Amino acid sequence: MSDNSRETVGGEDALASVIRLAGRRPVASDEARARVYASVHATWEQVIASKRRPRPSPWWLAAAAALAAVAVAIGVLRGPADAPATFVASLRAVHGEVWISEGDGMSWRLAGADESIRSGDALRTEAGGRAVVTLAGDVSLRIDDGTQLVLRAADRIAIDRGTIYVDSGAAPRRNSAVHIVTPVGEVWDVGTQFEVRADVESLRIRVREGAVQFEGGHRTLQSGAGEELTIPARGEVVRARISPSDAAWDWVSELAALQSGDYPASTLLRWVGRETGRALRYESPATEAHAHTILVHGTDGLSPVEMLDVVAATTDLSYDIEDSTIVLHAPPSTAPATP
Repeated sequence: MSDNSRETVGGEDALASVIRLAGRRPVASDEARARVYASVHATWEQVIASKRRPRPSPWWLAAAAALAAVAVAIGVLRGPADAPATFVASLRAVHGEVWISEGDGMSWRLAGADESIRSGDALRTEAGGRAVVTLAGDVSLRIDDGTQLVLRAADRIAIDRGTIYVDSGAAPRRNSAVHIVTPVGEVWDVGTQFEVRADVESLRIRVREGAVQFEGGHRTLQSGAGEELTIPARGEVVRARISPSDAAWDWVSELAALQSGDYPASTLLRWVGRETGRALRYESPATEAHAHTILVHGTDGLSPVEMLDVVAATTDLSYDIEDSTIVLHAPPSTAPATP
């Protein structure tokens, strides 16, 4: 028998059996696919070499090779196999169907709010499903539907496909950036709000506030607030503009939520402005000072748009929206007396 011949398993080509038994796996990077291919190829060479000596049943060889390929693929996506799993995040909110795989990558279950997430855990959102995750340092990670990712560490997320939004706060975080690993390359921030949409063919980065950097495919790019980058796996990068208050950010605002409590109206309005991408402007210093004195109750579960209406309905403040600015007004009685 020639070394180029293939063993059959129940009428099925053995190599095809390996692929079939391996099942459907998440799409990984070029490096990941190369490692998986090398592992399967090495196993196949062992099968060929064993043809000249007694060997176990071909069916078990195929199954063993398939399991090896799956193990390598999971290892590539999740990182070193001997790295201990540690707490990295909290699953704060779940909307619709959200699934979690706890470290092994083989079994999935429906996720619930307030769950702890450990390094190596994967999350998957189905159609209509969304989630909010809190990373270390109160970094907000919001996950749109149709997304699959692995939290490798508190500051490192591998996204296979889908869309995520990171809000790492307004203050610069040069020594604690959040790194997003995608099939096209790696993105990290310098204190910002940004969105990443990824698949094996392209990467789209939208920066709402601050700045991000990208490296991948021998390319190093930077992007600032109001900019959108479309980076294909091969081809030219396309730059475009996007307003911080564009309707494209609406899905992010819908997932925004404050912790329960009583807040000064000025604090709530500042939060509304940041979550809607709008500047906040008081008609006078007196109006701003007045907003600091008003305490607002019952803010639990309100979206930014709802919060703005609640502040207007329960206080003597009113507002207008002019382009991308929220302008706040107060009754004349709040103005300082004229000498």
